[in-house]
Amino acid sequence: MKIAVEIYAEKPLNIKDGAYFKTALMAMGRIVEGSEGTDSFGFASVVISEKRVAGLGRDFVYTLASFPAGMGAIEARPGAYLNLADIPEDITLDIETNLILDQGILADVLGVRLIGAQGKSVDIPLCRPDVPVWWQGRGKYTIPLYGLLRSRILQAVS
Repeated sequence: MKIAVEIYAEKPLNIKDGAYFKTALMAMGRIVEGSEGTDSFGFASVVISEKRVAGLGRDFVYTLASFPAGMGAIEARPGAYLNLADIPEDITLDIETNLILDQGILADVLGVRLIGAQGKSVDIPLCRPDVPVWWQGRGKYTIPLYGLLRSRILQAVS
């Protein structure tokens, strides 16, 4: 299965200078190859609703020069496509950030976007009651993905 995973803003999100998001898929206690991503912001801004704040599988440092002046909203670059031969039952999305330190705020403000090989996507708000967000420490979160990847949601993007 070919899929991209991104983190998007469910509500407008104030980005502080120096904010970062480190993301990765984990399975069997290890990082899924090619899934690590880092998005670092070198300026203060606002990411509006439905825009990307992070993506898996690539690293990028955003500066004011990264965005053509006056050419649209601030948004992170798209996540890289990952090839998942099979989906382990313990697959999770791990997020580390210095911007959102509280689990409740993270779940209220962010969502996960799954994008299939054909470019179709589905947005999954983290505030949904069927999407657990496990707090691992200040700014460290784990989101189980197996149920989402095996559900009808994935069929919508495949």
